[in-house]
Amino acid sequence: MINSAESSDVSRPTIEVEELIERCLGKIEFAQRVLSKLQTYFGDGLAELEEEIRAQNVEGAAKVAHRLKGAAANAAAPSLQTHASEIEKIARSGDLNNIDPHLTQLHQEWDRLNVEIENLDMETFVTCTE
Repeated sequence: MINSAESSDVSRPTIEVEELIERCLGKIEFAQRVLSKLQTYFGDGLAELEEEIRAQNVEGAAKVAHRLKGAAANAAAPSLQTHASEIEKIARSGDLNNIDPHLTQLHQEWDRLNVEIENLDMETFVTCTE
């Protein structure tokens, strides 16, 4: 099994646009709002997660990672969901000593997602609904 902190998700899309639009019942504007909300919510949550990790609060880190995992799942962002899930598992194990590579990977995926969101255009959404 490949350690997710060592694997690269560069070839995997950060957002499954078709799935997101399906979840939004074909409403493109709603899908765009979901992504906008994700950017705000996940960004704030990531900062909160780092605070919990710095404080060595395993319970707090697990809760925040769980919320981030859910937000990523709702927005059809599977790689982000996977990395948040991995951090949640590590935090629930009670040992945050080896979490840094996973947090780095989550940050990299978060950065990639933000770039992808900025590069999405209306044509991408329309193509997915046809």
